[in-house]
Amino acid sequence: MAEKWADRADLHTHTTASDGTLSPRQLVALAGELGLGAVLAEGLAAGEELGVRVVPGVELSTSQAGCEVHIVGLFIRPDSPALLDLLTRQREERVRRNQRMLERLAQWEGHQEAEFISVFYGEDVTEEQAQRAEEIFSKACPNAEVTLLA
Repeated sequence: MAEKWADRADLHTHTTASDGTLSPRQLVALAGELGLGAVLAEGLAAGEELGVRVVPGVELSTSQAGCEVHIVGLFIRPDSPALLDLLTRQREERVRRNQRMLERLAQWEGHQEAEFISVFYGEDVTEEQAQRAEEIFSKACPNAEVTLLA
């Protein structure tokens, strides 16, 4: 492990267990390659093996007064029945929400992205929501011109 960053950590990471592209083991390995001393991930065993402290954590998303809020929980108990139940319910709701989005998208294919985004998010669109909607819109309507609205 590179000593330069051994006292540094990345405590807001995403793996394939959520919406990231690296497996927990790959993320821990990358953290080791970068010389980080700790990383937020699901790969506790990989952390021990690779010499990187793995901090068990979770990111929960909610909204408050129309604003999307992300809460990062550190040093959680990953086997907590209450937490597992909450995560299961959130995962199920995300699947339902994605299905509704796909159904709406099928209705709006060919329309302007402004109409598309307003259907999904209403008038108060955050930049993150607009970017995500544009990604979806671009994939569904590859010939349409897409521009950032927020």
